[in-house]
Amino acid sequence: MRLSTELQILIEACKISLLDATPDVLEELVSHPSVHWKRLTQMAAYHKVRPILYAAFKKCSPHNIPVSYLEQYQHRALRHSMHNLLMDQETARLLNLLKKKQVRVLPYKGSLLSHKIYQNNGLREVGDIDLYLPREDAKAGLEVLLEDGYEFEFRGKLKEGLSNKELIDTVLATYGWHEVTLKKQSVHGTLYIDFHWRLSESFYWYSLPDEILFEGIQSAYIHQVSVDIPSDKNIFLMMLVHHGGREAWLHLKSLCDLLMFFKTKQQHIHWEHLLISAEKAKMKHILLWGTGLLRRFFEYPIPTPLIQAHNFKMVDEKDVIECWEKSEEFASQFAPKWRHTRLLLAHQDQGFSKLKYFKNYLRFYAMPNLLEEPRLFTFPDHMPYLNFLSKVLTFFWRKVLKR
Repeated sequence: MRLSTELQILIEACKISLLDATPDVLEELVSHPSVHWKRLTQMAAYHKVRPILYAAFKKCSPHNIPVSYLEQYQHRALRHSMHNLLMDQETARLLNLLKKKQVRVLPYKGSLLSHKIYQNNGLREVGDIDLYLPREDAKAGLEVLLEDGYEFEFRGKLKEGLSNKELIDTVLATYGWHEVTLKKQSVHGTLYIDFHWRLSESFYWYSLPDEILFEGIQSAYIHQVSVDIPSDKNIFLMMLVHHGGREAWLHLKSLCDLLMFFKTKQQHIHWEHLLISAEKAKMKHILLWGTGLLRRFFEYPIPTPLIQAHNFKMVDEKDVIECWEKSEEFASQFAPKWRHTRLLLAHQDQGFSKLKYFKNYLRFYAMPNLLEEPRLFTFPDHMPYLNFLSKVLTFFWRKVLKR
């Protein structure tokens, strides 16, 4: 399947910025009259590779790129650098605050990957602060953060007069949920935390118990502050759950993270053991799917043990390319969500049950909760099918009929 000029530009930019490829191909692509610059900007935002794209553009002849877009990317890169600095500072402060309160916590994605596998080179686009706490520490962690000035950000309507303690209990009792958003106003703007007590929703079958994730804790410096972070193996497994197991490698940023892990850890990881760990976590095919995409589109020489375990025919290029080209967020739209789900179901390990998956999926989305947008109507908890129908109709009402 032929790639659009815009998608080719994004992939070439990744190869130039992360693999030191020469800019010859990119020079030819950006000078082509078929380039849709507005679409390219939108795709770069969806794929979360804007710093990577700008870094690659700086190696090209500037006359091939419209001045207005080049200035836009430059301003965005400056804002990105300032935002990353703020996220680093706050991440380090929160990790130490929680540690002092004897609350177990690990950084997750964000600043962790930026520092650990990108060596803080400014190329990784960072969103919010991601923290992971074991379920038994989550209540204490939320209490500390609320006391620090953070507050919950809910989509749903809260009952008047609900105390922080009642809110915490309600959130943690929500069936199958795995995270909540917290926010806080600062002199630099609003700070956001994605607070995780699971790595994925309950309908996924991946298995990474807390006791595994807290094995082999190592020290690292974030914003010149010493903090505890996961072992390299667990950084990889946590990344695998999110990038492949939840997001199905549908953002180029996810493949960039995978590439940079391979690039920086090539000589320090026992790849046979990592493959076994992925298989135990029920993510072997997710891993091999990602490495297949990396090999196919980035032409990256993945580690030999992964090549030997691989069946490259499993990479469904057409469906992946379609999703990359459309660049539609799959969390809140029906058609992209279905394409995303179809891809995930096709790349699960042996023993996976689609029937069980959909039963758990239905149960998860049937339960009304404070973490979602209010529904048009709800039924008692013992009527899950009617509540699932209410979820679907509410989604249809908001996304289609109200346009």
